[in-house]
Amino acid sequence: MNKISILIVLSTLPFVSQVQALTLFKEPHIDLTSDRFDVIEEVGRRYVKSYFKNVDYTLKPPFGLSYKSNSGNKFPKTGFIGFEVWSKGLLNLLKLQLFKDKYGWHVDRVLPNNQINEAHPLKLPLVGHARTDEALKVQQASALKFEKYATEQEIISDVRSTSSNCYLTKNLESASCTITYGIRYKHDENSQECMTVSYLMKKEGGVWSYHQKISANQQVDYSTGLLKEKKIYPPHCN
Repeated sequence: MNKISILIVLSTLPFVSQVQALTLFKEPHIDLTSDRFDVIEEVGRRYVKSYFKNVDYTLKPPFGLSYKSNSGNKFPKTGFIGFEVWSKGLLNLLKLQLFKDKYGWHVDRVLPNNQINEAHPLKLPLVGHARTDEALKVQQASALKFEKYATEQEIISDVRSTSSNCYLTKNLESASCTITYGIRYKHDENSQECMTVSYLMKKEGGVWSYHQKISANQQVDYSTGLLKEKKIYPPHCN
């Protein structure tokens, strides 16, 4: 059975260009080429500091800290980190998408509050391996379905960390995808509940689309595409 080789590591604001991002890191020095989580978090924290310059704010612990590459451990890479920022009695939710090139990490885009990272990823070059490339496409399609669901259920503003994991059939025509997401407790702003939702996705005309909701213990069979039972593991949200 072929394995999907995608490296994924877990743990409406202005666009920040590479030059602008680099000017944020004069003192103290940090190695922007490092993939250490504390470095990526510091990049995010310094962006928040520059955005709220001369304004008092309280920064909550980050959520969704992760990075990925479509080609092993090489750049370019993309990353994500989210922050809850309280300022003047109001909650500001900052979802930062980061990009790493040969110069290192920088904030590339800030997502609107009603979008999730997996549904609107920064583009990385496809690797030219059909199974890997189709996995990336169906992961995004399933995340878009979840984003629509969360919006309709009016929970999108409480969704924090998210991840999409898909298992594809041999012919790359069907996939079972599980979205794992952390949702903020309304009665406890410092905690989140980790939950999952699973979808059966189908490819028609070269485009992946939602087919039906499935149980957490269901997965497509690699050869036949029929649903079968699988072992369930406790979800983890970062």
